[in-house]
Amino acid sequence: TDGLFYVKSASGRDAYKSIIDADRHSMFELLTDGTDLRISNLTIQNARKGNNEDGSVIFLNSDSTVTLTGVILSENIKAAIYNLRGVVNITDTTVNNASNSYNIIINNDRLNTFGTNLFGSAVKNDTSGVIVTKGKNTFEKTIANDGRITFSGDDTISGISGSGVVIFAENSSDPEAATSVSGTVAAELELHVENQVTLKEGSEFNLNAGDFWTDKGSIILDGGVLNYDISETLQNLFRKFKDGKTMQLYNNEIKGIAAIDWKEFPQALIVSEKSFQCGLIADRLTDIKSLLELFAK
Repeated sequence: TDGLFYVKSASGRDAYKSIIDADRHSMFELLTDGTDLRISNLTIQNARKGNNEDGSVIFLNSDSTVTLTGVILSENIKAAIYNLRGVVNITDTTVNNASNSYNIIINNDRLNTFGTNLFGSAVKNDTSGVIVTKGKNTFEKTIANDGRITFSGDDTISGISGSGVVIFAENSSDPEAATSVSGTVAAELELHVENQVTLKEGSEFNLNAGDFWTDKGSIILDGGVLNYDISETLQNLFRKFKDGKTMQLYNNEIKGIAAIDWKEFPQALIVSEKSFQCGLIADRLTDIKSLLELFAK
């Protein structure tokens, strides 16, 4: 039947104190348009659908909305949430890491996040999937994205694979929101850098010629690797350095600078601890042996 259904704990009880143990049974299937479901302040664990099928806790295949608020999902078989068609809203929810790649989320329509959320298991965004983040979100496993993801929250992600679209967007209601990356962002993705992205140690960010990097977008290297033919970008930076400006760097590595026309810059690129600037070659002959060798080639 259609309508709105609530599943929640007693008033004032925390999710970890109110537990539904599915004992290897499936929980909720929404197959009729207009059948909305709201779950709040509960732990749901050990759900299993059929012969280990996806959607052990929630299987959504209708023009309906599922809202999770203050929920903990733990040790559910295969995909705990499988959104084939519909809208899933997740607020202040924890999806615990589970063995055998269980307890994951698969989205093929619309998924939104609000509040503070922890995704300890994998998230998979299929071809028709659209994910929009707000609030503060931590993704501890690599996100598999063949659809479209807009990061507009204060997001920490371990990495992104796939061939879909990823937008690091501004959030007008939270100007301080930004994204931090600690893993690999695949080269096959179409990337839109419209906000601050910080590359932490161990990360690798792959930008291609067809990707978009707007004036408001920025990439902060904090131990990560930026794979990008950024020769034109760096040449513009070096022109600023020639005018006496400097730029702070963290311990990192930048690849893709082989195409720079070094002859345009008659000054040396002087690198010191956590910063670099331009200076006359004659002043630092002993420090720039490798650079002189580069000019000589």
